[in-house]
Amino acid sequence: MQQWVASSLLFTVGMIPTVTMAWYSAQSEHLRETGNPTGLWVMGGVTGVLTIGGCLLIHQRSALSPWLLFGLVPAAVSAYFVF
Repeated sequence: MQQWVASSLLFTVGMIPTVTMAWYSAQSEHLRETGNPTGLWVMGGVTGVLTIGGCLLIHQRSALSPWLLFGLVPAAVSAYFVF
């Protein structure tokens, strides 16, 4: 039970910034005027992958898993708007 509580807490705490970075990189006109939003978009993708990897490690699974792609979902959705 402790593993599920820890992984759900990690998932919540890790995916909120991931989704926020992906959304902000797609919606911010300020980033487009002053620079390229790609860096923020990449940081969101990396944060998502690390979050899912941490959840896998909490459950004592291999960190190299196809489930890591789930961490890239917010970045993949916002890629249409970033590029």
